[in-house]
Amino acid sequence: MTIPISIRPVRTNEEVGQVIKLVKNHEAWIRERYPENDELITQYYKEECVYEILSNALSYFVPPEKVLLIATAGAEAAGTISFKQLDEKLCEMNRLFVSSHFRGKGVGRSLCNELRN
Repeated sequence: MTIPISIRPVRTNEEVGQVIKLVKNHEAWIRERYPENDELITQYYKEECVYEILSNALSYFVPPEKVLLIATAGAEAAGTISFKQLDEKLCEMNRLFVSSHFRGKGVGRSLCNELRN
């Protein structure tokens, strides 16, 4: 069931905070689900500089080459996704995270579709 959401580029420190919270919630979920991979998860987040990049999101994600989107339902952050242009024909969609209670409701699909536009 699709729910009404708003999708927009992240432009404020408050939105950056909401995205970081989504990512931290996902990290906690994945650690709980795969406790045997705790060291690997730690290594991934460190090597990918996930929180460092997100902390600097307003200067790192500058359209049109890089975009960080946030989906909200009312004032609540429902999901996020990032995009990076690699060259004229290639791009990378990365870090799609949807809040647990919004999963299965079309948020991820809506975020992906928004990148196509």
